[in-house]
Amino acid sequence: MQTIKFYLDKLIKLDQSHRLFKKDLLMVIKQHTGIDLADKDVELRGAVVYIRSHPVIRGEIYLKRSLILTDLQNRLGAHNRVNKII
Repeated sequence: MQTIKFYLDKLIKLDQSHRLFKKDLLMVIKQHTGIDLADKDVELRGAVVYIRSHPVIRGEIYLKRSLILTDLQNRLGAHNRVNKII
């Protein structure tokens, strides 16, 4: 039987990878659009990124979504799990 420390360590590693992914995503968005989003404005659910911001900002990101997704794929390779930005 596994100890609780084993499971907590797994959760910590998942949280760290999630934070690193968000950081990379925010950097790519800023690079392509010039928009600086906060961590709280971006939510990752499954393979979809949800942007919670002003509609004009979401529209600008939506227009450049193919560039953003391509750049994420190039940066993260097999670790990229995003295929849609809403």
